[in-house]
Amino acid sequence: KRAIAKDLSAYDAMSKEVLLGLDTNKDFKTEYFKDPSELTKILSPWYDSTGIDVKNEDLKEVIGVIEKVKNGEVADLRKYKLPKDNGLFLQNELNRLDAEPAYAYEILKTKGVYSENITKKAYAVALAKGSYDKIKAYKIPQDIAEVNILVDRAVNDASFEISSEELFDLVNNEKFSEQDFIGFAKKLKNHLAPEQYKAFFERLKNENQEATEAYLYALYELGMIDEFREQLSLADGDEFEKFKILLFLRDNGKNVPASLLF
Repeated sequence: KRAIAKDLSAYDAMSKEVLLGLDTNKDFKTEYFKDPSELTKILSPWYDSTGIDVKNEDLKEVIGVIEKVKNGEVADLRKYKLPKDNGLFLQNELNRLDAEPAYAYEILKTKGVYSENITKKAYAVALAKGSYDKIKAYKIPQDIAEVNILVDRAVNDASFEISSEELFDLVNNEKFSEQDFIGFAKKLKNHLAPEQYKAFFERLKNENQEATEAYLYALYELGMIDEFREQLSLADGDEFEKFKILLFLRDNGKNVPASLLF
């Protein structure tokens, strides 16, 4: 009883040191405090597992699993039957998404099961690495950042399959600004054939007023100056001022790219 009382006092002192992130070297006389004292070290916000020496094999296995997940690896947690809102389970799912991008589809098609954090990560992985067919089966991207990811993939990734019609529907969003549409015009210039490029942004302009400047950008970059000039003649006051500057420079022998002003 005296040994247990001394160990209990030492354990309380050690717990304070652990929580404060201090080195602790308390020595315990009874077996009751051997593994608990080692496990208590994990409570430190500055926990370092290198000094943990647990004798119980089940506890040692659990610590190994925790370390594996903390290090970004994927652990098999099925035997522990953890709930889907458990912190260890959630981090392991995030690790799996990094290791197995295709796993994102498994999460996305199981609606209402996973936390919002996991679902968002799965959707981000799908946007960055998945096929467009599977992405749109879950949700058509509406956010400008999400759409830009797919436009960039269409331009830079030959393995990413998306039709011109799907690309058009993707960028034709009334929430996007003039600058957003000009950004698309810049990115798609070398992705679409000249006639296709012109038709794409002409149709976009006809369906979305905010895309008018993007159409002017496309005309200028394609060198269709007569049509470019005609479109500018319809402008009111100082509307499309930057494009008028480009035309003035061109008319005076200074053929500069539209990117100079945009």
